[in-house]
Amino acid sequence: MPMGAVREETLFFSPAQNRFKLYDGVETFVMFIGYPRSRHTLVASFLDAHPEIIIPHEYDVLARWKEYQSSDFKNKNLKKYVLFFNLHKLSTEQAMFGGNRANNKGFYNYNVPGLWQGGYEKKIQINNTTQLEHAIASYFGKAASNQRVRERYGDAVIDIPGHETVLRPKETLQRLCDHLGVTCSEDYFEKCSRILYGAPSVTRDKVVWTEEQKARVTKMMKNYTFLKEYSFVKSPN
Repeated sequence: MPMGAVREETLFFSPAQNRFKLYDGVETFVMFIGYPRSRHTLVASFLDAHPEIIIPHEYDVLARWKEYQSSDFKNKNLKKYVLFFNLHKLSTEQAMFGGNRANNKGFYNYNVPGLWQGGYEKKIQINNTTQLEHAIASYFGKAASNQRVRERYGDAVIDIPGHETVLRPKETLQRLCDHLGVTCSEDYFEKCSRILYGAPSVTRDKVVWTEEQKARVTKMMKNYTFLKEYSFVKSPN
């Protein structure tokens, strides 16, 4: 080495160290509270497509919460890193292989084109109303839980009505990006909007309800401000 020359040291970080640095840079942790068929999967897919966001489909953090309370994770201060790694891994897996379920031989899809797997031609005739009663109880149980979350966390909670995502995707995505503090490009808006179908589906019309059930559900909805735009006979527009 010539006299007077300065030797430059190149810092090397292992893949694990780089991953730790990546997760240390996380600014926001997002959790979805909602209901079946509320299009939160669609919203999560849009957010996962953003270059600064990772959101895998249905990881169910709360159900797995005890997994991250082990003394080993706590003592080594690894809880955050293990959780973020698992979320990151699932997002990558879903992006690579899609949402198909797997058996021990790999992924399968038993769809028969042109027939009715997973669908129906006319209304579902519910002879035993226990199923519908269970669905009603489950929905409003979630509504009560969500109300408590809203009361506790205030402005940290943002409401994204499912129909808004379909009817006004750009405006909805802009609200989400502003709430999360990330920038959304026109290219991002345009590519997310491509996959949307024409109008929100109304699946309650495919199920037979009694008049008493309709009246009861309509009354229960009035207890929650975030359901004020909805009614049984008319969807928001």
